[in-house]
Amino acid sequence: MGLVGRVREGTRPPESLLLTAPGERAYVDRWDCDVAAGIGLAHLIEAFFTSKAFRAERLALAAIGRGGTDGEALLLAMGAAQNFAAWTQVERRENEILLEDFAGRTRCWLAVTPSADFTTLSFGTAIMARHGMHAAARSENLAFRALVPFHRPYARALLMSAAHKAVRLRQRAVSGG
Repeated sequence: MGLVGRVREGTRPPESLLLTAPGERAYVDRWDCDVAAGIGLAHLIEAFFTSKAFRAERLALAAIGRGGTDGEALLLAMGAAQNFAAWTQVERRENEILLEDFAGRTRCWLAVTPSADFTTLSFGTAIMARHGMHAAARSENLAFRALVPFHRPYARALLMSAAHKAVRLRQRAVSGG
């Protein structure tokens, strides 16, 4: 492995924030990527939300008044803010954070798992089930299911972009620059 390994689909440990927060999930995924550098959660959060791959999503969110700045991403990373763009922090532990979107429909999970030789960076998404027999609930559930095939490669690209940026952030921090 170089500084950044390939992104692979991960297993979902039942004790993670991705799965322990209340609510029924209609879809859950997890992606992992090993990096050589010792990356902490703050570096991953900052790198994820300021990565090149996430820029398009931030522009789309800005168009609906839910955009966020690099500085706001850094505040969330450092634990000095509870919100970023369309997300609010649900819970945070030493090595993981769970965020929920403003509509309460999707959750974003980031985690780091350090080991002696590398750190595993993880990104997961949960789409919350919407119940009811009315047309809007059925239509929304169908729309989310239709987007899953597009979400999977996008999620992989997001984590890969964040992993590369996290390594650069860590290298800068170590070199004092």
